[in-house]
Amino acid sequence: MELGPRDVKNHQAILVRRDTGEKIPVPEATLPDKIGSLLTEIQQNLYQKALHFTQENTCAVETSEDFYRVMESQRGFVKAYWCGDSACEDAIQTKSTATLRCIPLEEDTSGEGRFCVQCGKPALALAYWAKAY
Repeated sequence: MELGPRDVKNHQAILVRRDTGEKIPVPEATLPDKIGSLLTEIQQNLYQKALHFTQENTCAVETSEDFYRVMESQRGFVKAYWCGDSACEDAIQTKSTATLRCIPLEEDTSGEGRFCVQCGKPALALAYWAKAY
């Protein structure tokens, strides 16, 4: 959010939202309250955009063939099971330039009954992988 020009005659400021470009005239008397509420609104809007992007651009895979195909053809995140071995993590990075981004806390990430996308050994956890751009 930017504080735009001040309208001295009308005792107001013009706020410009960086997330939407909207210009909002605000009376000087209400400026502190408006800035606080607007910053909260902007943060929520940016969070929702990021969440939507993540949901729309995350692909779950089970095989190494699918993993590497998705990494080459799409942007975003790939969810795949991993054995926990740093050698597998290094091999994935070498072959695809993707790195392990996180093991999510809010999902069932247990690898029980699943297999590592790289080596095929029993998986330790579900992990998110992505390339840096």
